[in-house]
Amino acid sequence: MNTSYYFIFILALGCLLVSCNKEVTIGSEIIEDQPIAIDYNEIIDIAAETVYGDPALMYRNSPILTRRTYLLGELTDPNFGVTGSTVFVTPRVSETVPDFSGASLDSVIMVLPYDTLGQYGDSDVLHDLSVYRLRDAIDVASTDTLFSDMCFDFEDTPISSFSFDPEPTDSSDVYSPSVDSIIRVLPQIRIPLDAAVWNEVLSDTLNTRLTQNIVDIVKGYAIQSMPNGSDMYGINLSNTSTARIQVFYQDSIKKVFSFDLSSLVMDKEESVVKHNCYVSDYNGSLIESVIGDDSAELNYVQGMQGFDVVYDLSGVLSIQDEFVNYAVIEVFAQKEEGVDPLNFLIASYRNDDGDLVRIRDLTSSAAGFFDSRFEEVEIDGVTLLKHEVIVTNHIIDIVNGDITNTSLTLLADNKRENPRHSIFYSPNHPLYPACLKLITTKP
Repeated sequence: MNTSYYFIFILALGCLLVSCNKEVTIGSEIIEDQPIAIDYNEIIDIAAETVYGDPALMYRNSPILTRRTYLLGELTDPNFGVTGSTVFVTPRVSETVPDFSGASLDSVIMVLPYDTLGQYGDSDVLHDLSVYRLRDAIDVASTDTLFSDMCFDFEDTPISSFSFDPEPTDSSDVYSPSVDSIIRVLPQIRIPLDAAVWNEVLSDTLNTRLTQNIVDIVKGYAIQSMPNGSDMYGINLSNTSTARIQVFYQDSIKKVFSFDLSSLVMDKEESVVKHNCYVSDYNGSLIESVIGDDSAELNYVQGMQGFDVVYDLSGVLSIQDEFVNYAVIEVFAQKEEGVDPLNFLIASYRNDDGDLVRIRDLTSSAAGFFDSRFEEVEIDGVTLLKHEVIVTNHIIDIVNGDITNTSLTLLADNKRENPRHSIFYSPNHPLYPACLKLITTKP
């Protein structure tokens, strides 16, 4: 074996060791029986198009579905158009409600703790926050599943509105009746609500025994936050969140009682409905002209209920009498000044029922996504973001006929809580084309 051949053999073998594919590693019996020809970095032609993403699952009346970050705000981008977010919540009775019959109601405050994971855009702009009552009461027990394109109808006139600068990292000073003084609490938004409606709720103890009784009167709330620019921020509505409606009242002394705004429990009739709805307008945006166009030079990937990229990998069907040892889709993305790109990507394919299923390279990993924190590379003086999407096992499944769908969908991880986006160069780009690279071996 000459020196150059030996070098190529060692290089290919090293790639095998990192492929996580036990099915196709070269066995000693193959090496002993016959010589091996090694093709390094075989390039397969692929095609790609930008498509509308599926609506994201936002709510299910089950404690199994755990979400934390709910987005408020609106993003405006010449590439992606305008996307706005509305949060919907209903209150829940989570503990025994006191007798308010002899008490006077001082105020009712909605408390929404911030979640810094949702911050995206220009954090220096002012927001106009508004809270609306829903037009119809939600049937808490029957409202089972909600997707990101499903919005509840709410009244035209807000019951509360004000301008403010969201401060997700600044603690707040609030009055605590229990200690009769000002205390410091975790960063949160405090919104005054309609005291007259809550007077009706609390005037009869029968109203406060069940969650649905309260919802029948209050109906639920829609929350919007419109920025003077392009900005989104997050609120924390996880099952352990301190989101609540505080009722400040006085009988013999000043007191406060809280209704829950976050918990999902085993009893579906006593759970909170908490939901994010996204509405987008792509008119006039750059993406509008390339949707579904496999000849475009750019592809777009976006969180929320935004866009995915579908790659046509049918070229791998030409592989015959070869072992696929390593396969990766190499894609470059634009580096946008002042814009945080997507960190994590999901690769999936549609099964016979049309559902997206994560490829085997992901389901066998602990994280379940590509830690695609990109690599900054410089090509001819241009700084780009390079992603490598490992698809070794998926290509093997296609070549072996275990998967007949040769299209692969690349989408943002955790889309429902993810406001980020990235602009990828497609396989048609003249300078930075996306491609599928393979390492194969032939007996």
